[in-house]
Amino acid sequence: MLGPIFLKCPVASIFIRDITYTPSLEGSSAGISEVVLGQVDYSNPSDATQNLPWSFTGTVTRPISTILQQSLSTVYGSSISIEVSAEPFDIGGRVAGGRQWQAITNVQTSATTSSERLLFWAASGELAPGHGTKVSAICYQGNGQTENTSRVTLKLKDGTTSTFTEQGTLRNVIYTEVRVLAESYVLNGLARRLVINDSPTRNSTPYTCEPGMSPT
Repeated sequence: MLGPIFLKCPVASIFIRDITYTPSLEGSSAGISEVVLGQVDYSNPSDATQNLPWSFTGTVTRPISTILQQSLSTVYGSSISIEVSAEPFDIGGRVAGGRQWQAITNVQTSATTSSERLLFWAASGELAPGHGTKVSAICYQGNGQTENTSRVTLKLKDGTTSTFTEQGTLRNVIYTEVRVLAESYVLNGLARRLVINDSPTRNSTPYTCEPGMSPT
């Protein structure tokens, strides 16, 4: 333990640089899973005389966080200023078999970041008589963890510094934007799958899809 070496002079700040993840999360799907945020089933009876409009909207909030845990933060306490230069991970685009982690260029400057993400969706359509649809709002949750090695510099209150290698752990919880999917079917018939909105719902403008047609 390195702490006792510096006890004669208080530590002013800690700088964490040159982080190498072992193993890197990039290209891995570990800890990434699909989450269903909402689901509803609409149907229009076969004896109906007109189309049935439907609308599916909703919002939820989920906590997100990135925590870079080093043993030094425990040794010297949370009152010590800790600066970090780290490139954390995000969930990348869809690939065969699901989603994968990718490194992002935004540099994190704090050992711990946490907030809430607002997830929302909106889609609408019409069902002809004798048709139904099961609509789902889904996203991906990433819950990643990996070990790391970093270069740590301790700056003491007398102005002296000491640099060494430190082991740590990265924990990352994040969510993608929402996609709306619909499984449309004919009553008493064979179900089929139809994508209502295959892009993230960045705004609240719904797609309208006529029965048997793909959205524009």
